[in-house]
Amino acid sequence: MAGRDYRFLDAHIARKGVKEVDEATTLKVHEQVVLASSDDGAYTITLPGVMSAEGKFYSILVDDEGDDNVTVSGVGLLGTYEKVMGTTNAFQLLVYSDGLQWHEVAFNEWD
Repeated sequence: MAGRDYRFLDAHIARKGVKEVDEATTLKVHEQVVLASSDDGAYTITLPGVMSAEGKFYSILVDDEGDDNVTVSGVGLLGTYEKVMGTTNAFQLLVYSDGLQWHEVAFNEWD
């Protein structure tokens, strides 16, 4: 079958709150699912304010296409959370805010 047009999928993803990232960004409270690429260099994804995100989970998927690290960081009332993900493999990170601190719930790595 000849090349397909996936623009409808991009629009659907945007409506469903999936944030696509390839540079430094600070997430908004509603941007709970993130697809990150490291094709254009290392950068940091900053989580929203820990109190405003209370009770929310954030899932961040980093592809293995680039050669640079993606760092996820967030400031809590009891300290700072930071996770550096290299890009030799793909990674998925799940974090949770209890209103005081960011907690790493799950971290997966695969080829």
